[in-house]
Amino acid sequence: MLFAPEIRYQSISAEDLQSLAEDLQRALPGATVTPVNQRGRPADWQSGDVVALQLKHDDRKKPFMMLAVKGADIAPQHSDPDTLTTALKLLSEKLELQKPGDAAGGVICTIGFLAMFGFFLVERAVPEHMTMASIFGAGVFLFVVGLVMFGLRGCAAPRKGVSKLSLFLIIPGFLMAAPLSLLNLPLINYLRRLQGSRLFNQLA
Repeated sequence: MLFAPEIRYQSISAEDLQSLAEDLQRALPGATVTPVNQRGRPADWQSGDVVALQLKHDDRKKPFMMLAVKGADIAPQHSDPDTLTTALKLLSEKLELQKPGDAAGGVICTIGFLAMFGFFLVERAVPEHMTMASIFGAGVFLFVVGLVMFGLRGCAAPRKGVSKLSLFLIIPGFLMAAPLSLLNLPLINYLRRLQGSRLFNQLA
């Protein structure tokens, strides 16, 4: 669930997670609730390796929620609204949800990224390096456009989940500018939590 909407809550224990799995299975008879280990593979409660729950419709291949001890990633496009609403309502009753936080830190880091990358391009913008500088500049431009689209989707249409077009624009630019592009992770995580919060408020 790359860059999927996320909801955060107070950390819970493995025992709480098991109890939650039982409650979800009762509330969602048309879904499969599977305990998984750190690698995302099915695990047994007795093994002590369970770190998350995977919720999936019986007739769909991809899960619509990955529920861990500190937060949940949601893919609303893989669920019908009624099932997702039921799951989120149950979470709101059982868990203490957290607000998405403040965007200021993420915005400052992203501005720092753009400033440093702009300085890098100016330094490299000499005739013999112009082609490479142009390629990197185009990659960062697409990254910024994708990031804006990612944020707009989270605010305007959280029920639609992640925009594939925004990921198509973000990922190449992110990789091209690595490791400097890691400065954008705080803003990306904030946008994920904002989208998850708006989705939760609309459905739960």
